[in-house]
Amino acid sequence: MDAGACQATPTRTPRRSSSPSRASTLLASDAKRIKSAERVLQVLEYFSTRQQPEATVMDIAKAHGLPQSSTSELLKCLTALGYLAHDPFRRTYVPTARVALLGAGAAPLLLQGGPLMEMLADLNEQTGEFVVLGMLVGLAVRYVHVLPSSRLVTTVVPESSSLPLHTAMGRALLSTLPDEAIRKFVHRLNSQVSEKWRVTPSAVLAETAEMRGLGYSVTANTVWRGGGMVCAPLPDCGDGQLLGVGIGSDAETTLDRAADYAERIRAAAARHLPGRGQMALKRNAAGDNDRENKGGDLFSAQSAPV
Repeated sequence: MDAGACQATPTRTPRRSSSPSRASTLLASDAKRIKSAERVLQVLEYFSTRQQPEATVMDIAKAHGLPQSSTSELLKCLTALGYLAHDPFRRTYVPTARVALLGAGAAPLLLQGGPLMEMLADLNEQTGEFVVLGMLVGLAVRYVHVLPSSRLVTTVVPESSSLPLHTAMGRALLSTLPDEAIRKFVHRLNSQVSEKWRVTPSAVLAETAEMRGLGYSVTANTVWRGGGMVCAPLPDCGDGQLLGVGIGSDAETTLDRAADYAERIRAAAARHLPGRGQMALKRNAAGDNDRENKGGDLFSAQSAPV
């Protein structure tokens, strides 16, 4: 602390005159804490998306554009807390069992080896395509777990999409909500996106009603050019989370095999998640035929992002 500051006489200045400065200091302090929390989560999520279990300081610093020095201090802190293990000879870090158990009480289905993870692995092995687990976070779709394709080595699934109405996952999850909740969601989303991406609530509700009959959503050439995805919402497990499963491939394969992929998701849910609520999928052969006649996409993809 500065000695001059300690010797300064406190008073003639009214106390409230220091409030703006103190408020600014508090805001800066809060922002710093929030940034630190964000970086901790970035590190933990970095390990969850890697094929290799270990990483160096530089690996993580480069992945997130962080200074090497602060990344090193952060990893040391997480090691001291028991979330990472450090190999001083290889200079690598690896997550410990403590990371694997985070949230175990809140979401046991998501534990490695749990029924939901087994379901995703089953679909991945059956199809050879990439399989994703998604959820709604606010107004965005977040892909919380991705199993890579054995066929499409160049496909990269984004961590999230801020345009859920233009993704198969977002549409599938929204279809489980009451119409009034969907209407409010669309109004809120329209207030935060450019005019190019706005949609009318009535159009979304009409298309959602049709999609509910099929029990799944499919898009192609929307989130990434040349790719597509078939998604269906998971059963309500009573924890309030809206979760969905998607199978993705190149656009042509996705459209050709949309009904087959949806049936595989339905069957896998019945095998791995029995007695955990009703699967929000329905058999509707006529609907599948209608879907194929319309080009495989209930929502217009003309204005979707690529």
